[in-house]
Amino acid sequence: MRLIFLRLGNAELSARGDLAFERLWFGMASIGLQDYGHPISESETDPLIMLENMYALGIRKFDTAANYGCSEELLASLVRQHKDCVVATKIGSEFYPDRVGSLDNAIRELERSLSLLSKIDTVYLHRSTADVLYDESIFKRLEQYMRSGDISRLGASVYGKSQLISAIEHERIDIIQVAGCILDWSLLRLRPSTVDKKIVCRSVFLQGLLFKNRSEKYCLPDSSVFQERMTVITALSDRLGVNSGQLSLWFVMNLLPEVDVVVGSRSLSSVKRNLAVLEREIDISMFDEILEFGDKSYDFMNPRLWVKK
Repeated sequence: MRLIFLRLGNAELSARGDLAFERLWFGMASIGLQDYGHPISESETDPLIMLENMYALGIRKFDTAANYGCSEELLASLVRQHKDCVVATKIGSEFYPDRVGSLDNAIRELERSLSLLSKIDTVYLHRSTADVLYDESIFKRLEQYMRSGDISRLGASVYGKSQLISAIEHERIDIIQVAGCILDWSLLRLRPSTVDKKIVCRSVFLQGLLFKNRSEKYCLPDSSVFQERMTVITALSDRLGVNSGQLSLWFVMNLLPEVDVVVGSRSLSSVKRNLAVLEREIDISMFDEILEFGDKSYDFMNPRLWVKK
C-alpha cells in the first residue's frame, strides 16, 4: 500500500463553531487517573460537573479506557442521561498474543466496559504493536461484538511510525489514535493513498507539558531541535497572546482539518480557556516557520523523556 502525506492547509471555518465540536473528543484519562500527565495549578472541577459542562459546550465524543481508573464509571452517568454521546474505549494494554490468559483478560475488560456504557462506538487496541495487530484471535473475538451491534468500529492506539504504518495497512482497523502536537505533527499527516481511515490526535497539549512555566527546564533527546522549535512556538504564542498549548490546539484543528482531536483537563476553567482559542481568526502565514519543521519524527511526543533539570 502506498502511503502519502496530507497537504497542510486551512479548512476556513472547519475549526470554529459547531464544526469544531464535531471533531473534538473529551479525554477521560485526566479525570480518571489522579497521577496522569503534568497538570497545571488550577482548582479541579468535580468530574461529573466537568462531564455535564463538556456536553453543554457541545462535545459529544468521549475517549476513555478500561485502565483509566474510574473514568468509565463516571462516563456511564453521562451516557445514561444523554443517548447521543459517542464513546471510544481502549482494551488490552496487557495483551500479548503468546501470554496465556491475556486475551481473556482483554475481553473481560470489554465486557466490563459494555456493562457500564451499554454501547460503544470504537474499541481501540491499547497496545497496538505488530504482533497484536496481526494476531487473528483477538479480531475474531472483537468481530463477534461488532456483529451483535455492541461496538461499531475497531481502532488502534499507536506509538511511533512503524505501529502507525501497521495500523494503516490493517484492513480491519477503521480509526487510529496517534500522538501529535505543534512540536511534532509528522505522524498526523501520514495516510494510505487509497483507504479512508480516521486519524485522532491525542496529546495535543503533550499531557500538560506545553502549559508549563518557561522557567522550568527539561532535558530531551534531540534537545537542540527541541529548543529551536520551542523558540519559534514561544515567539508566536507571545505575539498572539496565547500559551503554547492553545497555539498547539489551534494549529492542529486548522492546519489538519481531517484530524479529530482529544482534549482533556481536570479544570473546567482551563478547558474553556483552551477551547476559546478556536474562535480566533489567525492568519495562516504566521505559521510559516512552524510549517518548515518538516515531516521527520522526533521523541518529543513521549512525555516520559521530559526529564526536569
